[in-house]
Amino acid sequence: MHALASLFPERFLRDLSVQTSGTYVSTALQLVRGILIARLLGPASLGVYSFVNIFISYSSYADFGMGRVPSREIPLALGAGDSEKAEEWRWYGAFATTACALLAAAAIAAYVAIAWDSLDATLRIGLLTACVVIVTSAFAVEQQVVLRAYQYFGRLNALVVFTAVVSLVAGVAGAWIAGVRGVFISQAVAYLLAAVVSLVLAGRPRPSRVRLGFMWLMLKAGIPYAVINLVGYNLINIDQIMLVALLSQEALGVYMPVLYAGSAVAIFPNAVVVATGSRLIRRFGEFRTMESIAGLTWRPVKGLSVSMPILCALAWIFAPLGIVWVLPEYVDAIPPLRIYLVGVFFLGLNMGTGSTLYAINKHMFDIPIVLGCIALNVILDIVFVNQLGFGIAGIAMGSAFTYCAYWLGHTALVHRFFGHGWKRAAWSCLATGWPGFALAAVTVLAWITDSLDNTVDLAGVLVVIAASVLFAFRWRDALRGALPRRDDKDSRR
Repeated sequence: MHALASLFPERFLRDLSVQTSGTYVSTALQLVRGILIARLLGPASLGVYSFVNIFISYSSYADFGMGRVPSREIPLALGAGDSEKAEEWRWYGAFATTACALLAAAAIAAYVAIAWDSLDATLRIGLLTACVVIVTSAFAVEQQVVLRAYQYFGRLNALVVFTAVVSLVAGVAGAWIAGVRGVFISQAVAYLLAAVVSLVLAGRPRPSRVRLGFMWLMLKAGIPYAVINLVGYNLINIDQIMLVALLSQEALGVYMPVLYAGSAVAIFPNAVVVATGSRLIRRFGEFRTMESIAGLTWRPVKGLSVSMPILCALAWIFAPLGIVWVLPEYVDAIPPLRIYLVGVFFLGLNMGTGSTLYAINKHMFDIPIVLGCIALNVILDIVFVNQLGFGIAGIAMGSAFTYCAYWLGHTALVHRFFGHGWKRAAWSCLATGWPGFALAAVTVLAWITDSLDNTVDLAGVLVVIAASVLFAFRWRDALRGALPRRDDKDSRR
């Protein structure tokens, strides 16, 4: 510990440890909730539940990105020493997000009223409770944005963990008592409680007169966020839409353990992004140079290149065992799960540079890359599922190829803004991404030998050995890469 303290700022170590532990706890609770609900509902009902959640997820973009703007503007204002401007951004973020969520909820409620007779009764209940979830979750998430922007990581984690605990208890109770309808109702109750608790932890935004000029400024700033986040969401979650379009809602239910495993592996890179993102943006707000944020951009990538293969390898081995033991109805998810983990490696590695384009206000340049990757994903899904007949495994293949392509394109773009040539960018990608290609090779070997759905096999042994060696020889590099050094002057703030 003394060696770590001498190398890395104490404040950052504390924030990263708090953020990582809190994220692990909340995600673990969400995974337990997902597993228990999947076991209680079965693939068919879980598919209906997941289908309704697609509506909720897309409704979160109804604010045209205005709720995302404070995540950049508050740290920039604080970096410039203007706390009043930071507070103003907070108020407008909460106002815009909540107002737009109310409009989205009203639109869904109107649709349910118009199509009442043609909708299944369970789907009607799901959509109506979704209206409550859309509004309450929008406010709670905006409060999380504020806590993250002000670097109140302890309060942020308390809110996230509380939401996960309430969702777990209410969701399991609802599924046990009333099936999927009970889950819908419990979800609405959980997010309502989360919104109330967020007022305690983050405080109430200080109201001010709503100025149309400021709202227009926020809308112009928010639309790029909305576009990039929406296309980014589609990049990650297009699987769910394609599963319903090409296969069925029940296939979506079977595929959910795959997404649960991906979310579990993504905990650490997400925690790194949260711990470094606001610092990176604030530092750029102070110095306005690319050199000032170079360390906070590339050192996380180096750390993730070591930690992600270890996490993916552990999931590659043990997640199928968990499915066999806990969710035997979902054993068809094992092959796509292992394929999907290859893509998760590249997606997690990409998170290392996730805040850089936002900080320098160049994130719009990422949109063509994401749109191209979404189109690639759709094409690959159609080919793998309809033409080659790979089923849900084909969906996972499409995602793995797409995530790798996006990592390459996005990382090359970041290198470009740092003034790096294509050779340096290529060597950098190869140096950090080779573990993902190695995991892909093992997965292909398991596919060829028809052992991808086995819980214990030669390929699994190779993955464990490779991960152990990597961990034994490079764990220090992982720590040094993931954390900023003492020369990052803003890290103690």
